[in-house]
Amino acid sequence: MEEGPAEAESYFMEKTGEPVWIGFHVYDRGTLANIANATVTISDSYGNSASATTGSDGSASFETTWTPEYVGITALGYETYSGPAVPDVTNPIPMDPVPTVLVAFHVYDNISLGNVAGASVTISDAYGNSLSGTTNSAGLVSFETVWTPQYVDVSASGYYDYSGPVVPETTNPIGLDPVIVYYDVLIWTSAGGSVNPSGIITVKAGTKITVTATPNSGYILDYWLVNDVNTGNTNPLGATIDRQNFSINAIFKESEVPPPPPNGNGWPVSRQIHLLDNVKIETGWGTWKEKSRPITGVDMGVLIGAKISYTINFASSVLPGVHVYFYVNDVEVGVIFPPLKEPVSGEIDITGYLTETNVFKVGVSAGPGGFNVVYIDEWVTLGYSEEPETEPKSPWNPYWEWIVKNWKWLAVGGGGLFALYLFTRKGPPIIVIPEYRPRRREEY
Repeated sequence: MEEGPAEAESYFMEKTGEPVWIGFHVYDRGTLANIANATVTISDSYGNSASATTGSDGSASFETTWTPEYVGITALGYETYSGPAVPDVTNPIPMDPVPTVLVAFHVYDNISLGNVAGASVTISDAYGNSLSGTTNSAGLVSFETVWTPQYVDVSASGYYDYSGPVVPETTNPIGLDPVIVYYDVLIWTSAGGSVNPSGIITVKAGTKITVTATPNSGYILDYWLVNDVNTGNTNPLGATIDRQNFSINAIFKESEVPPPPPNGNGWPVSRQIHLLDNVKIETGWGTWKEKSRPITGVDMGVLIGAKISYTINFASSVLPGVHVYFYVNDVEVGVIFPPLKEPVSGEIDITGYLTETNVFKVGVSAGPGGFNVVYIDEWVTLGYSEEPETEPKSPWNPYWEWIVKNWKWLAVGGGGLFALYLFTRKGPPIIVIPEYRPRRREEY
């Protein structure tokens, strides 16, 4: 008859009359370091069992009324141990570490490909194990585990969350898609002018927009209100949109001395600058050619108006048809469609487009291969309410353009002169002295 637990216990007590003591010392096989918090379970063949946890010294002990026969030990980071148990002594139990798994991640922006710092990265497996970390300035984070990671979840401010599989023992590239934010921009004006663009526009956060103000006749741009802050009267205005309901308001005011119409010249004080003196512009095979000149030293404190006076002579063309564009500080102020071989003249009001330093540009647009030849004569008139403190000028050297245009021929000519100099004989002149021959008597 097989004895059960009760029979075994009574048999043991009947034979010995005392409980059984058994101890265990659990340590790392390689380093010999004690292993704390290991779970030690003893048992016998009759179904009796008991469990305890090792202390900081790696030891655990039991007192039982039955004889332990087997021991099983588990510890985080170590392989499970099973073996026989020897009562009345401390059983030394060496544990073998579980091989660690290394996995790393590089988190970057899918659009700019820049590193994403501060991203939260969490790895996990199907058994409930998980571990979290944060990427550094290089977008990197790594983990070393005693279990095999299977999944990763990544989250970062300004990006959509990412979830996906993990490839252990390598650096996993994780591209995050940025959350695209759009803002509404409100652009309007006071009475006295217009702006372009205007109304409500929607742009991506961080977009830089340019707004151009155009005063009506008799008005000038006084200042801009950007989010209710006076930012001066620079025209056109550049602004980076960094918030919702970004507001831009152009404030105009009446000129103290109304400017004359474009075909008039009634300002109290005026200055004229001859920018282009019948300058030739050829399109050749291309579709666009341009000439530009600066005007500096404009006294904005007393400037009340300005105009361009032009004469355009469309001299010749293989394929007729050109457009002549006038720009002030990269803002188009006029476009002319001149007829072939019929000079046209006119004026363009540019009041409100000037700053202290300006660039005037004339461009000729045509179809390809037109070989168009256009002559441009351009004057700029500045109207002041009183004598300006600084005189406007166009600091441009007309000879520089000729040098730039003909630099290749200058280089060839200069190189030829230098070569001629190298191959020319240098040194003192050669003097030939004839041989001395005495005269005979009959020669006297």
